[in-house]
Amino acid sequence: NIYRLLIKKEITPPKYNIEELVNKYPVKNIWLVYLGWLISDNNISLPMTKKEQKIIDDYKILISSDIQNDLFEIYKCFENKSKESILLYTITTGKDYGLKYFEISNIKVAVNGNDLQALGINPSKKYSECLDFILSEKLNNPEITKSEELNLAKQFFGL
Repeated sequence: NIYRLLIKKEITPPKYNIEELVNKYPVKNIWLVYLGWLISDNNISLPMTKKEQKIIDDYKILISSDIQNDLFEIYKCFENKSKESILLYTITTGKDYGLKYFEISNIKVAVNGNDLQALGINPSKKYSECLDFILSEKLNNPEITKSEELNLAKQFFGL
C-alpha cells in the first residue's frame, strides 16, 4: 500500500476505483488524484507548482461546501474547478455530485447579453440572474432551443 509511505494511520479504501475514474476522466496531474487527499488531510507538505496547489485549494473548497442534489447547484459548485479537484472530491466523499457535473458540464446557454439587448432589455446585473435562470431550466431539460431560451428570458423579465 503506497499510502503507508506517507502516513501511519489506517486508511479506508475509497468507494470509487481511482484508476477507473482517471481512465474515464483523464487528468494532467494524475498523482494529485491518487495522493491529493492525503496531502490535504494529513498536513503533508510536498513541493507543488501554483497550479497543483490550486487543485488542492479548490478541493478543500469543494469538501467544505454543503452541496445539495440539485443540478444547478452542482453545476455552479464544480464550474471552473479542475478535473483533479472534482475527482478528489468524488473519491474522498463517496458522493457522485462530481460525476454528475461531468455529465452536465457541456450544457451551455445559447442566449447571451446581445440577445437580451435585442429584446430591449438594458444591460444590468439582472443579466447574470436571467442567464442562471435559463441555465437552471436547461440543466433539467437540455433539449431547450435558443428560441425557448429567449422565451424564458422574456418570462424572467416579465415581457
